[in-house]
Amino acid sequence: MGYPDDLIWLAVPAYIILQFVVIWRLSGPSRWVAALPLVFMVPIFVMTVVAYAQEKNLWPLLLLFASAVALLYVVVVGLFMWTAGKKSPPVTQSEGVHR
Repeated sequence: MGYPDDLIWLAVPAYIILQFVVIWRLSGPSRWVAALPLVFMVPIFVMTVVAYAQEKNLWPLLLLFASAVALLYVVVVGLFMWTAGKKSPPVTQSEGVHR
């Protein structure tokens, strides 16, 4: 059994999976809002791989902390868009087609 701080390691795969799921499920401008953490996370992943290759002893720190923050952002955006979608009334065929 590990320590509670070992749970932060779960933020990395959880972020990666949830990021792709939220981007896949959303469309339009909300997809761009959900993809915003990728601007920061892709360079962090690259820096982490480079630090690991150079055998730095603190290579995972930035990835661990950034993944936790990015995961929180993606969860909040995903929940916000999901609840907004549930509250909007369904579009009827007469309302949806305008020519």
